[in-house]
Amino acid sequence: MSSATPQTGYRILPFGEAQDFVRAVFVAHGYAPADAADVADVVLRADLYAIESHGIQRLMRYQKALGETRTARVDAVP
Repeated sequence: MSSATPQTGYRILPFGEAQDFVRAVFVAHGYAPADAADVADVVLRADLYAIESHGIQRLMRYQKALGETRTARVDAVP
């Protein structure tokens, strides 16, 4: 369960909950579940390595871009 910190208003999510949430966002935008899991891994790994500029805080930006036609999708399967 998430909780808001009084100082910032940010929510602190357990890793598994954050992973499920990020994955669900990308699946909702048409990503295959395995691809969404890869994206979630990269996004959350950035947070774990304290590279917050590329972590979950960008999710709103990614979601907005996914809803616009200007976003390129790569669906490469070897």
